Amino acid sequence: LTVLRVDGSKSKAENLNAALELVTTENVVIYDADHHPDPDSLLVASAAMATYDVSCIQGSTYLRSRPNLLSQYINAEFFVTHFVFFPAMQFVTSMGVFGGSNALWRTAHLKEYQFRHDVQTEDIDLSTRALLGGKVSIRFEPRCRSGELPPASFSALYRQRLRWALGWDQVTLQHMPSIWKARLPCGQKCGLTYILPLRWGILLSATLNALLTPIVAFWY
Repeated sequence: LTVLRVDGSKSKAENLNAALELVTTENVVIYDADHHPDPDSLLVASAAMATYDVSCIQGSTYLRSRPNLLSQYINAEFFVTHFVFFPAMQFVTSMGVFGGSNALWRTAHLKEYQFRHDVQTEDIDLSTRALLGGKVSIRFEPRCRSGELPPASFSALYRQRLRWALGWDQVTLQHMPSIWKARLPCGQKCGLTYILPLRWGILLSATLNALLTPIVAFWY
């Protein structure tokens, strides 16, 4: 175990960049501090990486502690995201997304990119830049599972989701013009378009449905 003190660091991105300089192994796996990977998680990820010959295997996440209704709701959301949405997107576009934790990388491929400390979601930014570069392939493997802790309160959940929303918007605004100019298969271009600019349309549609459906139902 190497405990690394990064003097002057003010972000997770700076810590990751400093730690990567010390990694000499062929592969490296990234976990958040509260993650407990399942016993066979790394075995599943390593087997998938060897089978599909990709740069990164992104696993799934669940809440290992569900003390209240809010945490049960979040766990259900994680299940739909990791076992329905991501596999469906991968089936249609042949593309996965690096989510920042529970991800096995080929060290050399990850070292070609630096985590940016000036964005809210350094993982999505790196994932987008790596995919647009055309040299990195990411595959999602839901059987590679890791449990994390739920947000401590509704306020903590709100701050977390606000940061995620701002981060996705930052990445979208910065990289949207490059999607259709990149030398990528059409499926991956469609995938990046779907998860970046089209997410605004999906959010708008969902909001309108949530507001209008009760009104229409009450009227009828």
